[in-house]
Amino acid sequence: MLTILFDHNSPILQDYETRYIINNYASLFNFDIYEIVDCFKGSIIGIGSHKERSIYTEGNKLDLTWNQWLQDDIEDIKTDKSELANNAYKSLEIFKLLNMDVLCTNNERLLNIKGNMLSFGKLYIISEEYILETFKSYSAGSGAFASQKFNFNRIGFNTFYVQENVRLWKHFLYFLGKQSPIQNKSIEHVRSILCHRMPFVLYSRDKIKHHSYEKFRAERQKLDYKNDIELAYYLNSHYIFLFGALDHLCVLINDVLGWGLDGRDCSIRGKKFRKQLKSKAPGLDQFLEIQSIKEWLDVITAIRHKSAHEIVKLTSDILFMTEKSELSDDTIKEILRKEDPARYNVAREVIDLSEDLWIHDWRINQCTPFSSTMIQIQTNKGYSLYDPILSVDREIEMLFATLDAFLSFIICNK
Repeated sequence: MLTILFDHNSPILQDYETRYIINNYASLFNFDIYEIVDCFKGSIIGIGSHKERSIYTEGNKLDLTWNQWLQDDIEDIKTDKSELANNAYKSLEIFKLLNMDVLCTNNERLLNIKGNMLSFGKLYIISEEYILETFKSYSAGSGAFASQKFNFNRIGFNTFYVQENVRLWKHFLYFLGKQSPIQNKSIEHVRSILCHRMPFVLYSRDKIKHHSYEKFRAERQKLDYKNDIELAYYLNSHYIFLFGALDHLCVLINDVLGWGLDGRDCSIRGKKFRKQLKSKAPGLDQFLEIQSIKEWLDVITAIRHKSAHEIVKLTSDILFMTEKSELSDDTIKEILRKEDPARYNVAREVIDLSEDLWIHDWRINQCTPFSSTMIQIQTNKGYSLYDPILSVDREIEMLFATLDAFLSFIICNK
């Protein structure tokens, strides 16, 4: 169950239609939604769950226990005497006290630290502009599709994504309608891109976001997260589908404009295709050379290549050593014997085989966590750490920008 806290006097909840949609999502998909009614008394009223709770705070007595790296951001908000900062700090207090999953707000002070918060997996701070998209994404990631739930003429998986996404729907109506500039077998490439590949990418995105919510919640509650294999599966699938969608666009433009390249040479990073692109579609080639697009292509190429051909990418814990974690093995052995003497009541052979692992586990538990969602990638710039979970929405935007560019070029040149 996803628990969402709406900030003080949320405008989105004053709109009858939006509130109606939110209530429907809450009841259908088991969301627990709360609104801060009075930020000074901290009254919480349940919307979707129809529960009522109240908490009371005096000044700033509630203490936030964020990682040290966030203390500067929090301290700035705490010491700022403006009403905006005061409401922001108290919203964070309430969020932490109730152990919520998502904080929905338009408070600029909160949105400005969004990146830092997300980087450490502590909470999701979402602008009210994107909250309905969050509902849909989480629901689809948990296998609950609005189209199936409401039974709109038995709309299925593919149509759900096509109709729910405005950009996909516009392309669908134009290219698959009677006035389509594309005919013959090329139309099947368009159909496959819009109705299959893009929904696959969006579905893998939704599964990643769903599991990331669950993973971050488990970390906050100090529970074991049991679905790492699912998260890794959808993460690797996402990059394979995403890169496949880009290559399919290359196949489409080669087929529609009759460039005559072999299908195996039609790749977004293929030398023959890029040479043809530079010659016959210089504007499109310049688009792919935009710095942000080029860097994005470098990253997804590196991840996809590993997922498809070499070592499968898995997210890893990034830890900082502490004074305790750097204790000697002999000192840790003494600590283990005092903390859990029962573990040493076994045969000497078992101790000899297991003690190094016990020491390692104890040392890891003393480290300070930095992130649990990083992967290491290698591009032309060398090795770097990359967070694919927190970058997944940006990657979707980049993919749609590329889709729009390719299809617009076809319209203008067909």
